[in-house]
Amino acid sequence: MKIERKKGLKGVKVHHNKGVFWTAVVLFIILIAVVVALKNMDRKARGVECSSDSDCVIVQTGACSCSMGGSDKCASKSEAGNYSSVQPANPEKGEIICAAVFNCKIKSCSCVSGKCFGLEE
Repeated sequence: MKIERKKGLKGVKVHHNKGVFWTAVVLFIILIAVVVALKNMDRKARGVECSSDSDCVIVQTGACSCSMGGSDKCASKSEAGNYSSVQPANPEKGEIICAAVFNCKIKSCSCVSGKCFGLEE
């Protein structure tokens, strides 16, 4: 914005610059994008795992499945990969022997206040 004073006049003339306007618009859009990104990062920092039931899955927590005495739990899809590294028991190789006990308690998973919970039978 350019301010100009003319000799003999008491008023001030203001010349508008379109470049300043469009720069302000672009900066405002960038500001909104940054706020949205920070809000999403804040959700993860607070431990928000899910936003709907479909974000949660049942995962095996140990070498034995829940149908063979092991246990299961509900976890977010993004966290489920941490449990895929759990190697299933292989009795033929003498690694682990699982008890033939049905221990599956979780029927389905639900998202409650940003956390995945198991709904038991």
